[in-house]
Amino acid sequence: MCFDGRYVWIADRDAGRIDRFDPEQEAITRSIQAPGFSPFGVAWDGRYVWVTDGGTGRMYRLSGSRLKWSATVDTDSYFFRDGDVLLLHDGQSWWYLPPNGKQGVEFRFN
Repeated sequence: MCFDGRYVWIADRDAGRIDRFDPEQEAITRSIQAPGFSPFGVAWDGRYVWVTDGGTGRMYRLSGSRLKWSATVDTDSYFFRDGDVLLLHDGQSWWYLPPNGKQGVEFRFN
């Protein structure tokens, strides 16, 4: 899960969706069907919500007021099929913790 300054975003792997939780309302106020079928890691980069998906091995971008899936990271930069990958954006760099990993790895998109 991640926090964007207003909402908490949660990957619901079993339902294949991303939920937006509003702490002020103490309720899930929006759910979006994930583009893959096994969403796991969620991160906020200051503009977009990003999601890793263990089923497809890809990373996706969610954007806009209608919360549409707007991009997929190329597989040369990111591809981890059949693995649960945690994701973090620290304000400047992207980091992931690979399946069974003990150390975060910094990466950049091509």
